[in-house]
Amino acid sequence: MRLVWNLVRIIVILLIATCGVQGNVCSTDECSSPPVYGGGTPTFSPASSCYSNGNFVNVTCSGVLFGQSECSCLESEYIDTPPTCEEYHCAKPVSPDHGFEIEPVNEYVLYDVVSFSCDDGFILGGSESVMCTGTGEWHPSIPKCYENCIIPYIAHGNADFAPGTSLHDQDQMNVSCDVTSYTLEGVDMVTCHDGTWNPPIGQCLSKCPSPIISDSDHSVNHGDVDHGEYVIVTCDAGYTFGLGSDYSYPLTCHNGTWDSSIECSANCELPSVCSSPPVYGGGTPTFSPASSCYPNGTFVHVTCSGVLFGQSECTCVESEYIDPPPTCEEYYCDKPVSPDHGFEIEPDNEYVLYDVVSFSCDDGFILGGSESVMCTGAGEWHPSIPKCYENCIIPYIAHGNADFAPGTSLHDQDQMNVSCDVTSYTIDGVDMVTCHDGTWNPPIGQCFSKCPSPIISDSDHSLNHGDVDHGEYVIVTCDAGYTFGLGSDYSYPLTCYNGTWDSSIQCSANCERPRFPDSMMITPGARVDQSHYHNDVITVKCAPNHVVVNGPPSASMSCDNGYWTPTMLPICKHINDT
Repeated sequence: MRLVWNLVRIIVILLIATCGVQGNVCSTDECSSPPVYGGGTPTFSPASSCYSNGNFVNVTCSGVLFGQSECSCLESEYIDTPPTCEEYHCAKPVSPDHGFEIEPVNEYVLYDVVSFSCDDGFILGGSESVMCTGTGEWHPSIPKCYENCIIPYIAHGNADFAPGTSLHDQDQMNVSCDVTSYTLEGVDMVTCHDGTWNPPIGQCLSKCPSPIISDSDHSVNHGDVDHGEYVIVTCDAGYTFGLGSDYSYPLTCHNGTWDSSIECSANCELPSVCSSPPVYGGGTPTFSPASSCYPNGTFVHVTCSGVLFGQSECTCVESEYIDPPPTCEEYYCDKPVSPDHGFEIEPDNEYVLYDVVSFSCDDGFILGGSESVMCTGAGEWHPSIPKCYENCIIPYIAHGNADFAPGTSLHDQDQMNVSCDVTSYTIDGVDMVTCHDGTWNPPIGQCFSKCPSPIISDSDHSLNHGDVDHGEYVIVTCDAGYTFGLGSDYSYPLTCYNGTWDSSIQCSANCERPRFPDSMMITPGARVDQSHYHNDVITVKCAPNHVVVNGPPSASMSCDNGYWTPTMLPICKHINDT
């Protein structure tokens, strides 16, 4: 809908207060630029930042000017009521996706109201209508169109609504399953958001019938088991699952099927035989004849992949071997790989059992681990090949010091203390670091500047309280009758970061409660001390049994550092007055 502009132009603008508090850039007998309210951009003629007593300043506006266009400077104040400058045009509003403007036009001007609707299958989220304001912007913000959600068919389950039903954004729905045979995997309540269920609708998955396993504690029916649940099956005495000594096993139900198929098998008595002969060492033995079991009286011949120490034949007697076990060792080792930034001191072409190899590191690196390693019977080097760790160079620490001069080299695992110039700086980090492979761990901290004491008028920090360390904070409390403009807050924390406070604050004066005729009322009421905080907003409207005869039905005023912002007020009369 469009408000008729001519009606707006004839509204009588009533403003309280005069032309405001002057800044300190002009002399005491001059005026600064005239105060102009509204969201438009005013222009002053003649153009100046200060005007002498008696000067007339002409005001023009980027849009529409309400009130008089000329202000007079008298004794450093303007004697005229401040005008209001509002932008006249707004850009064409962009309709939401899947939505449209109900009555589009070619031009949009101040106080025009535009309404929106959504396509079928979508619902409006936000205000249905927005207004072109004096800043040239739309208020409130353009709404969005959210897609409806369609109720799906839920196999073996039910929902609050029939399949195919459409629900709006933020509508909720309960989901359940046929409890006799199915289990819900997921939550039982979902919410529609822009065409999608959140969280996703769960599935109804089949329960599992009780496992029936002979020779176990589940040889009879124990009842159905929910999807996702498990049972522990335990074999009877003398039975296992064929997995070593295991006689208890978990089975998990997944949509009507158990995750494993098991049975309990009877154990066997130990026969009078020998297993393969024991052989020590790191090599790989071979037995002849090849078998996993040997009857009593069998002679087993042993060969080795490398070198065999001890006798090569073992005799099985009454399920044991009567001969001492031999030892099989590998004879060769691969050429050792030198560590990065290191080298083998005396390299060779071939490396055999018990050979010893030594290593060293390049300049600027130090050896970590054993300097020498040996070729063992497993065909491997023991202990493991060492590593070469890079030294750490002492850096220059701005506004600080270390145990050693900048450029000095420290070895891996060496430690170093760090400190700052305590008169003006604070360390951010630890005061002791360790060198590890060319890197300081943890990283070397920085020396950050302290902050000078905050000086804030009308507070307990109006005087210097001394410097504050980086990372520390102070609590600033406004004097009585002042706040920070954040509701009732009159104490505020400030944190020091490298010489700068994290916030810039000031203590602003409260406003005394304004006085109006009995025909008008103010909400909300004042506090016990009959004051309002800085940035408080009050609404002025007609008192009960009174009606508006001119002006808006209500008006808002905000407290600005002890002063109320001027605004257009209603004019009220008693319903019985003629």
